[in-house]
Amino acid sequence: CASVSSIVMTSVEAIASFDKELIDVSNQDDKLNIVINKHVDITDKLIGNMINCLKEIEKQYPQNVKIINKEE
Repeated sequence: CASVSSIVMTSVEAIASFDKELIDVSNQDDKLNIVINKHVDITDKLIGNMINCLKEIEKQYPQNVKIINKEE
């Protein structure tokens, strides 16, 4: 889904523009994993916004998008 890709890539690139060490991103078995290495205000806000946007898409397309937040 182009919306999911756009939301994720924009968020990841924005965080990386501040500090590439703030997060680690990997893709395995059709799952995107994002690990937050340093909790700083901008990272938490961008990740929070990304998750909120993805949850809205998940509501519309539950068969295609599944958000798993291991911190919840």
